[in-house]
Amino acid sequence: MVTIQNKPLDKDKIYTVATSDYLYSGGDDMSFFKDTPMVKIDYKIRNATIDYFKKVDTIKFERDNRFEVLD
Repeated sequence: MVTIQNKPLDKDKIYTVATSDYLYSGGDDMSFFKDTPMVKIDYKIRNATIDYFKKVDTIKFERDNRFEVLD
């Protein structure tokens, strides 16, 4: 189930999504952005990451099982 701020996704609501130019342009098979409007803000993901860590000393680590180590 998709949740946003611990609430179920509202299929009738319009959401704003921040993503990279690469994904917006269909990279990694994300073609669902193809016919949506884009607003360029000239703020790179790396800069957002740097700015975040200037404000927050540590981040919370939560292990998920997306990766599996193979021998």
